[in-house]
Parts: sequence; structure tokens; C-alpha cells
Amino acid sequence: MIDISQATLDVIEAIKQRKPIQFTYGSSEHIRELEPTGFFGDFEGFEGNDTLIDEHRKFYFNKVTEWHGVQQPYEITITIKSFTHPTEEEIREYLEDILEDIRPLVYTINPIEK
Repeated sequence: MIDISQATLDVIEAIKQRKPIQFTYGSSEHIRELEPTGFFGDFEGFEGNDTLIDEHRKFYFNKVTEWHGVQQPYEITITIKSFTHPTEEEIREYLEDILEDIRPLVYTINPIEK
């Protein structure tokens, strides 16, 4: 069961900021993305434009199985240690080698502060 209070606050924030929300609904395992426009009933659920099918839909809070909330931008930083001053081409080649060989890649993910 999701925290309906937090989900309600997230829907309000998403409406104010015109940002989509993400959640898993019912027996589906796929993550839905919705641009919310409001609530229905006595806050029984929320409604808005389902971005996948571009259609207005309604969703009940009690049928939401996983809540991801308002989408936040993230910045991913990859640090490469080098003992010489590499050129852009050398950096590109190094990163391409990592991707092709599936070597371990160390990175950090940080939400972008407003």
C-alpha cells in the first residue's frame, strides 16, 4: 500500500509545477506516467493525461501498487582519473571502451537542486 498522503501532496506539486508523476497501477508491472490535472471523488483518486497513450484517464489511489512521484531531474557525474592531460578524443575512446567491454563503471547520481 502506498502512502496516500504523500501521493496526494505529490499530485498537487506536479499540478503546480506542470510536471509528470510516475506510478505502477493494478496488476500491471509497467510504470505509468501521467500529467495530473486534479482529483476526483472525495480525493479517492487523481486524473490527468496519460503520456503513453495521450488520453485523459482516472486512477484510484487504492489501486496504485508503487508510487514514484514527481519526476526530478538528475545529474550523472562520471570521474576519470588520468595522470596526463587527455584530449576529448582520448576521453571518448576510453568511455567507448568501457561501454563495449562492459567494464565496471563508477558513477554518482545527484538530484539537481532548484
